[in-house]
Amino acid sequence: MENINKTDETTNKENQSIDTVDLEQNIIILDNIKNVTNDETTSNSTYIMYMLGILFILGIIGCAIIYSVYVIISLCQTSYNEQKEICSKSNAWLYLLLELVVNSIVSKISIKQKNTGDTEKSKKSNYRDLLQITSIAFTIWGCIELFGVNCVKELNHTLLYTMLQVSVIRNIIVTGILLLFGTTMCCFV
Repeated sequence: MENINKTDETTNKENQSIDTVDLEQNIIILDNIKNVTNDETTSNSTYIMYMLGILFILGIIGCAIIYSVYVIISLCQTSYNEQKEICSKSNAWLYLLLELVVNSIVSKISIKQKNTGDTEKSKKSNYRDLLQITSIAFTIWGCIELFGVNCVKELNHTLLYTMLQVSVIRNIIVTGILLLFGTTMCCFV
């Protein structure tokens, strides 16, 4: 009877050691699976973030193109002379035309600067300052045209007036972002 108990104890110890080895191997396998899953999740997350970034940039470019087309249409629908007849004190037509031209030039300069790979801080700072100055100037001029000229509301039936409103709101948002970003950059650079 003692022999049987000793045999059972020996068998139990062997089973426990086998179970311990199996358990350790299972843990190692699970850790490997977890690491592979984490790597795949990280690469999938990175891929998704890149795709969202590309979609965001394409959306911004699309909005800029649509905005430019509508400004051109509004300038064609309402001539400068017609706008002056309706509201002689307003320069909304000139504002939209110059904003379109200057923003196109500044955007091309900014893109060219990024493509040439200029890494000098002074050049980057100059381009950022140019962008901020033009943005602030057009925001102030647009607000004066929209809110400071009394007869501009007589243009409200035209696309020119609608695009003036869109332009001023867009400039306020862009200027706010640029000032916030520029202030933040000055503190960290």
